[in-house]
Amino acid sequence: MSPCAETLIWRDDCLQILDQLQLPNQVQYVVCRSAGQVAESIRTMQVRGAPAIGVAAAYGMALAVREFSGANMGQLTSHWRDCTSGGAQPSPQ
Repeated sequence: MSPCAETLIWRDDCLQILDQLQLPNQVQYVVCRSAGQVAESIRTMQVRGAPAIGVAAAYGMALAVREFSGANMGQLTSHWRDCTSGGAQPSPQ
């Protein structure tokens, strides 16, 4: 393994997020198996930086689609909103 930790890893049908709250003391990953878990990791700032947040959100959308069992786009949009329960929150200053 390289000396630099990877920020996001897609493995075994889940997203592993480098927990930014643990750095620099520990390299620890949060395992997200659902869109809601990804949204929570973004909200709690376990993932930081606009590029990483955007990519994590895209993986979260992929997980939401994977979880989805509805019949149309409107239901998918509603499912995504339910998964993120509260939508995007502004970053702290």
